[in-house]
Amino acid sequence: MGHSAVTATNKVESFSVIDDPDGHIHLILTDFNVPQLDVFELIKKARATNEFFPVIIMTTYVDSELTKKTEGESFIALIEKPFVLEQLIQKIDRFDLSHDVI
Repeated sequence: MGHSAVTATNKVESFSVIDDPDGHIHLILTDFNVPQLDVFELIKKARATNEFFPVIIMTTYVDSELTKKTEGESFIALIEKPFVLEQLIQKIDRFDLSHDVI
């Protein structure tokens, strides 16, 4: 696919990755349940520099509340675990990642 990954395991690391001016982050793939992190706080942080920052949220269960919070957001995709690589690729392909978004 031609992409590389940068990992973060908590809020501090996640924000550090987003704030890195040399990071060239094009998309956030995050679990809904990250220790000490509200995923919507992460999205808000990323979108402080680009309101169209693409985000894929992985979750074990897509409930109506999560769906409601993300509906109408063309730059947020939900993916239910477990999933296969092809499903993730389809979600990634929804976004134009041919240029830097930060």
